[in-house]
Amino acid sequence: MNDEQINPQEKAQLIGEARFVRSYDYYCLIQTYGNVPFQFSPYEIDLKPKMDQVRILDSCIADLRRAADVLPVAYNDPTYRAVRATKGAALTLIAHMYMWQAGFDKTRADELNRNAADACKAVMDLNIYKLLPYEEELVQEIFKGRSEEGIWEISMDVNYGNITGNFISQWVLHQPIINSATNVYGGLGSEITIKREYRTSCTRRANPTSASTCGSTTRTIP
Repeated sequence: MNDEQINPQEKAQLIGEARFVRSYDYYCLIQTYGNVPFQFSPYEIDLKPKMDQVRILDSCIADLRRAADVLPVAYNDPTYRAVRATKGAALTLIAHMYMWQAGFDKTRADELNRNAADACKAVMDLNIYKLLPYEEELVQEIFKGRSEEGIWEISMDVNYGNITGNFISQWVLHQPIINSATNVYGGLGSEITIKREYRTSCTRRANPTSASTCGSTTRTIP
């Protein structure tokens, strides 16, 4: 697309979003399978052999840093909150990748953990995210998504028009991203499963001083 069809800033942002999604997909693949083929060029058609996961994440981190430079801190449209890539989402994914690398590259573990901490600090310094108080009236808002806690989410909810169960997270997202240890609703491991189980299990909470497990998320109630 030329500059008459799209302005350079918008084009750079869309490329940044594409870099983010590609890196996120590789992170999911690595968490599930470990070493995987690394196909980083859209024009390569030859099948690649498996590559060491630490090296793949090195490339993804470099790509995410380029994305973070052009992605917005936030969007004016509230429906985009946490469901479109932002600077904070890119930095957060970088932190996750550094911590994952530290578990497999022991020689660089201290350095990688420091890098993860620096990325987390950069997210905090954006001053647009916060932990909401654990109050009953806020619980469903938090787990519905797009809250002030949200950095990046795969949003799947019938209230937003999703009526099919064929989502990528059902097939590739595993712990620690999204986990479902149940066969309820097909055991899909998707956000839909979490939401439904959360609303069911939270209504059964009896002791307000104990740890409460809602769906696949556990938080301690003060």
